[in-house]
Amino acid sequence: MTQTAAPQHQLLAATQAFLDSSPKKLLIGGEWMGAPSGETFPALNPATGAPLAQVALAGEADVDRAVQAARRALEAGP
Repeated sequence: MTQTAAPQHQLLAATQAFLDSSPKKLLIGGEWMGAPSGETFPALNPATGAPLAQVALAGEADVDRAVQAARRALEAGP
């Protein structure tokens, strides 16, 4: 049995430009914001393991704000 190389996929230019404009922010309550700590982490391409973009690292307070915003949205309805 012979192995063949996985096909190489290229991202659209607009997609690559979006990914290159890092770091990506958190979306909490309809607002984009960076992590107050300024920390980020690399989001990896699951197909290759290569880094795609830097993403804001949410801390405990960020998660609490996101949960509260989600609760308000759920209770307000569509």
